[in-house]
Amino acid sequence: MPSFLVLDIRKEPAERIFAGTKKYEFRKVLPTTPFSVVFLYRQEEGGLIGCFHVSSVIRDTITALWNRFGTHATSKARFDEYFNGWENGCAIELYDPVRFLKTYNSDELCMAASSFVSPKSHLDVQKGHQFYNFLFSIYNAEVKGTISSE
Repeated sequence: MPSFLVLDIRKEPAERIFAGTKKYEFRKVLPTTPFSVVFLYRQEEGGLIGCFHVSSVIRDTITALWNRFGTHATSKARFDEYFNGWENGCAIELYDPVRFLKTYNSDELCMAASSFVSPKSHLDVQKGHQFYNFLFSIYNAEVKGTISSE
């Protein structure tokens, strides 16, 4: 059964994901529940702009994450600034990024889930969450239904 994560993301990392040059997304904290698809939310564009599939989630020390994946994700300066003061973090290994044909704006998201608020970091959406069916329909429309809802 697929599960989704919605991540708030800046423009430059999003563009690198869609271009295929960014293979990992670093985060300080992620939910422990598994997720198979990550939706990208951009505050500046006011909605969901795309998604990617998840190969794996690696939780490790900051040093280990940089040594293993750093240059496939970001610059050393950005990495150090982001993880300043943290000992551990996460890396999401991504594949098959898809830029949506349209931005699914905040109004549409609020209509789909009245409790929707833009994520400050991430939003964990498991089956049964009121936002799940909306994300699943976007996934099917934009990615051509490559996973089953069962």
